[in-house]
Amino acid sequence: MKEPIKGKPDGQVVRENLVNPMDLLVTLLAENFQDNFVVGQATDSRTEIEATHPPSHHLIVKSPMIRMRLLYLLPFILLFILGCDTDDGSEITLTENTFVAQKDDVLWKGRTELQLMENGTLVFLAIGEGLDNGVLMVKVKFEGEGSYTLAKENGLYYDTLGGDAIVAQYTLQEPETATFVVESYDQSSKSLTGSFELELFPEAEVGKSIEYVLRITEGRFKGTLMEAP
Repeated sequence: MKEPIKGKPDGQVVRENLVNPMDLLVTLLAENFQDNFVVGQATDSRTEIEATHPPSHHLIVKSPMIRMRLLYLLPFILLFILGCDTDDGSEITLTENTFVAQKDDVLWKGRTELQLMENGTLVFLAIGEGLDNGVLMVKVKFEGEGSYTLAKENGLYYDTLGGDAIVAQYTLQEPETATFVVESYDQSSKSLTGSFELELFPEAEVGKSIEYVLRITEGRFKGTLMEAP
């Protein structure tokens, strides 16, 4: 049998060892509505409500009115909890010439431009959409599929004002912190997919502390390679 959550002397519920959001939700309900909720084992005279994946403890609702309200709200609460776990861009399906990444742990997405210069240099641009219209530029000597090492001058990010004027600029200072991978390349269609991660430092005029690091992680892209005229 599952053990009930032990209460403190003042009636508050102990939050130790709660490892999932539903446990925390149950505990918060028990703390704030102690007259209507009991955390423990169900009996014949009480109704037990469980999530679709059984939590570590049970929520026993004593008030019929509160019980009906909770049953109505429970699907929305579950959708909220599940939705919070998928806001990292990992579930987004990329269409042609798009990218998705985390910029300082915030979802960042937009369109890509991939251009192959006459000297064999691949210029990759990730251009943010909406208000977050910053631009990431990466240059590598293109040799098809594989992982590329970036030189300091070949990783650059800049914020823009309306997509035109540059208002802040960040550069790659430590190449070992950057990765750029071409995961697939179709020579006939020129379709290319890959991933990227970089840590960039602000230029002096940005006004950021020298310790500040712009972290772009979990980047994925898909695009069509265009050859320079």
